[in-house]
Amino acid sequence: MDCFSYGMKEKFWRRNNRRLLTFEETQKNNSMNVCLPDDILEMCLVRLLLTSLANVLLVCKKWRNLTTTPRFMQMRREGLFQSPWLFLFGVVKDGYCFGKIHGLDVSPAQWHKIDAQFLRVRFLFSVASIWDDVFIVGGCSSLTIFGRVNKSSFKTHNRVLVFSPLTKSWHKAASMKYARSSPILGISEVGGVSNVYEDPHRLSVRCQTRHFLDESDISLFSNINPSKFVTRKTENYQAKDHRKFVIIVVGGLGSWDEPLDSGKIYDYVSNKWTEIQRLPLEFGVACSSVVCNGIFYIYSENDKIDGYDIERGYWVRIQTTPCPSRVHEYYPKLVSCNNQPFMLYVS
Repeated sequence: MDCFSYGMKEKFWRRNNRRLLTFEETQKNNSMNVCLPDDILEMCLVRLLLTSLANVLLVCKKWRNLTTTPRFMQMRREGLFQSPWLFLFGVVKDGYCFGKIHGLDVSPAQWHKIDAQFLRVRFLFSVASIWDDVFIVGGCSSLTIFGRVNKSSFKTHNRVLVFSPLTKSWHKAASMKYARSSPILGISEVGGVSNVYEDPHRLSVRCQTRHFLDESDISLFSNINPSKFVTRKTENYQAKDHRKFVIIVVGGLGSWDEPLDSGKIYDYVSNKWTEIQRLPLEFGVACSSVVCNGIFYIYSENDKIDGYDIERGYWVRIQTTPCPSRVHEYYPKLVSCNNQPFMLYVS
């Protein structure tokens, strides 16, 4: 029996049809979730490129929770699905800090811009990365003109910020004891006897007994076998999720623009800083560094190279041939390739 007028009948049909379509869509989504367990969904999402994975975070809360867990991050690190990226920080435009990070996706050779308004007020900081996190260490900010690179009136920072390219989020890490700008950084994987950095008593005992080796003791350094570092790491850290990294920070300029010779090591796991042996006397102002085979090589403006043995905790003077003629306005840079340190310079 049709008890509705023509207009009311159409309105009633559309309303019930809309409910039916909504119910069918809900059932379809539920059936999809039932057929696709979380572990299978993780295996699919972990293969996405960084740009696609960043868009996945916006799909739904469930996908965002799946792709931001430590387990998921570990799966990406262990897999072969990541494409390399190059991030460019500290861009200055017309004398002002540019509040964006430039990211180069190497595979398609495509640049991306990421908003980073916090960097609009900071300059002369240093950058290092561990796994999926980028560390912004130290730096300066102008006290007179917002965002301007101004060394006449500035404040030096001791804070450390951590940036996640995936979530485009920021958080603070433990601050350094002393403020410094343009510090020299190094990243190293540690294990075995490096756990001494976690024990203040053992560290203080070692600080009293360690000594600095000069050119006459270079034979001790040359006898260090890089494979020993690898062996200790392999024995103590069989699982990849137990790998431990540290950031070494030395040199830079202090709050009064004075050169610093102090050094610190940051433990990525415990979020703590530990002081290490100061730079050797007469070494000069540090300007470049690289970590290779457990040694933190550092180059000074005086054309000297020293190495800090991260496992043993002391400095070693590296004896080299005279530095080739170069353009003095551009200091050499240390790089590492195939477990060998190299020096690049402009001649």
